[in-house]
Amino acid sequence: VFVKFLADSDPFVRSLAVRGLSSIQSDEAVHFLAISLNDADKGVVAEAIAGLAKKKGEEAFSQFARKLEKEKDEKLVVALLNALRRQKNVRGVEAALSILQTEPPSNIVAAGVKYIASIRKGRAVNLIDSLVAKGDPYVMAACAKAFGLVGGKNVVPRLAVLFNDEDPMVRHHAFEALMKVDSGNADFYLRKALADPDYVLVAAALEQIGKRKLKQYLPVMNTMMTRGAEVDVQVRRTLLDGVQPFLAEDQHDTTALEIMYAGLLDPEYVVRRQAATLLRDLLGEDKFAALQPPDTRISKRRMAKAIDRFQTNPQATIVTGKGEIEVALYFDAAPLTVLNFIELARDGFYNGLTFHRVVPNFVVQGGDPRDDGWGGPPYYLRCEYSDEPFRRGTVGMATSGKDTGGSQFFITLSPQPHLEGRYTVFGQVQFGMEVVDQIIVGDLIETILIHED
Repeated sequence: VFVKFLADSDPFVRSLAVRGLSSIQSDEAVHFLAISLNDADKGVVAEAIAGLAKKKGEEAFSQFARKLEKEKDEKLVVALLNALRRQKNVRGVEAALSILQTEPPSNIVAAGVKYIASIRKGRAVNLIDSLVAKGDPYVMAACAKAFGLVGGKNVVPRLAVLFNDEDPMVRHHAFEALMKVDSGNADFYLRKALADPDYVLVAAALEQIGKRKLKQYLPVMNTMMTRGAEVDVQVRRTLLDGVQPFLAEDQHDTTALEIMYAGLLDPEYVVRRQAATLLRDLLGEDKFAALQPPDTRISKRRMAKAIDRFQTNPQATIVTGKGEIEVALYFDAAPLTVLNFIELARDGFYNGLTFHRVVPNFVVQGGDPRDDGWGGPPYYLRCEYSDEPFRRGTVGMATSGKDTGGSQFFITLSPQPHLEGRYTVFGQVQFGMEVVDQIIVGDLIETILIHED
């Protein structure tokens, strides 16, 4: 039934047909997915790559290698390299090595080195060393992951150097790799990560502690939790997640309980709610009624002024290195989110930030001052769900859980109905989708201009 829609004139229909074929385990499905690799629409091709990545067999493996040799589009090359790695497909290695010799953009280098490392293992070390030496933090972070894929004692001193790099993203990925390849020294790496000035590395260490059930760290975790707002909110949320395995094993663990109960009194409502949810799920205790309600960042008077001011929805122009994107902002559907976006834009918050995440045929995402998906302003926004659908060009607020919005936003590259009711819709691209389609990881947001009637 899906095959007949592969010739439809609407690329969205074709992409859905490809997605349907991806769920079928048969040689015929692989054959038609391979045909779709040559579709005229890049979104359909991206969907075909994602579908074929799940398949095994000679045709699936050989089609990717041939496609990689011919493909020129940066986003599709990255998707192909990632798919080859997921397949553990050896057939594309020579093509990948040839591509890296042309000194391609950082996105391709990062994907390529991880793929090559996953296949060639120790024979990839010299290549990884040469890429680290170039000093590009984005590529160096990928090289840390690549060393982790290689494994073995030879990569440990190399990862140790990266673990001391000045860039927090590089340190983070080096830490994750060291915990995998040199677990005998986990205690040293954990203590170093917990003392790191970057909160993302601290959170990564806490995740490892919970995953490994390292009970000796509970007193340290308790001390961190009692410091409240002195500790980044992301760390406090991770502390609560990290305590779960200990309470699952022993519901009477006093230190773990102290951490959880401290969460109920946290200055941030999202943390308080998380603690109450975990206590209910793990211990059957209902603490929701006792929670202090969320703080209101914007007063009623200020919101009343905004409502009076925006009788007509405002507009925004996102000025990028690729061109301008005109967006209608939905103040009527998401007033808190739009007001926050306007204030950040007018304060120059977005100037010089990048689009740090691009998923072909899905979304482009930007607005993170850290450039790694972890950053934002020092507060959270409540979600504002509505009946607005996620069409092609819809602008949504990125979150790491309910009510955790801030500055990061995404633009959908195709309709995404599964996002509805899960993310705040606060705008729609009116002009410039051809610009959005061209955006790659690292593209600049020069500024965001706001227009009012």
